[in-house]
Amino acid sequence: MKVACDQVRTGDADVALAIGAGKSPGGMFPLIPPITPVPLDVQILSWKIGLPNPAFWAMYMMRRMKEYGDTEEMIAYAKVKSSRAGAVNPYARYRKVFSMEEVLNSPKVCYPLTLYEICATSQGAAAVIVGTREMAQKLGKKIIRIAACTAGSPIYGDSTLRLRTFSVNASETAPYFSEAVSSSRRAFQKLA
Repeated sequence: MKVACDQVRTGDADVALAIGAGKSPGGMFPLIPPITPVPLDVQILSWKIGLPNPAFWAMYMMRRMKEYGDTEEMIAYAKVKSSRAGAVNPYARYRKVFSMEEVLNSPKVCYPLTLYEICATSQGAAAVIVGTREMAQKLGKKIIRIAACTAGSPIYGDSTLRLRTFSVNASETAPYFSEAVSSSRRAFQKLA
């Protein structure tokens, strides 16, 4: 998205297309080489001791609950909110609006996560077309201004848990931020 926005912003293009796609295997994610260097025996151990996706994310959420005071209701709200968008999308896998009660009362999979909070293994794609105001007007399209767009990268020593990795490179002095935190912080700074 950032590259497409930059192409339009710098005048290199009047219109640009940004796409994203994901393809997941059936069941839990398999053992694959991690992005951050982790000894293979640690990777294999994580799966032998039963650390599939729900267990990984459950530990991550428990850490957030301890460090930031997140609650089960706050976690459930992510499903409630995203279900509203899915309900109106004809291509969504689940086209149902879930209530807070339905999410919280669905079967526990791995505390604190419930069945309706677990990601369904599937594949999907998204695309967005960005362009200049003039091009949108010429095509008779609704103008939606993009306030900020950034990209993020992990920070060395970051103690944020990563899928298929333990925090082996974390150090006490490293900030606890993920690339999502650092990129969103930069986006809000652009708005200031």
